[in-house]
Amino acid sequence: MTKLFVYHKWATILFYISEYFEEHKERHTELMRQASQIGKQRITLKLPKAFMHFMKK
Repeated sequence: MTKLFVYHKWATILFYISEYFEEHKERHTELMRQASQIGKQRITLKLPKAFMHFMKK
C-alpha cells in the first residue's frame, strides 16, 4: 500500500512537471537560444582573430 502510494505520488509529480514543460517549451527554447547566442558572442569577443579564422575552416 505504501509503495503504491509513493509511486502514485511520483507519477503525479512527473506528470505535472511534463505538463509544465509542454506549456513553456517554446518560451524555454527561445530563452536557451538567446542565452547561447549571448554566450557565443562573449566567447568570440574574447578569442583572438587568428583562432577564429582557423575555426571557420
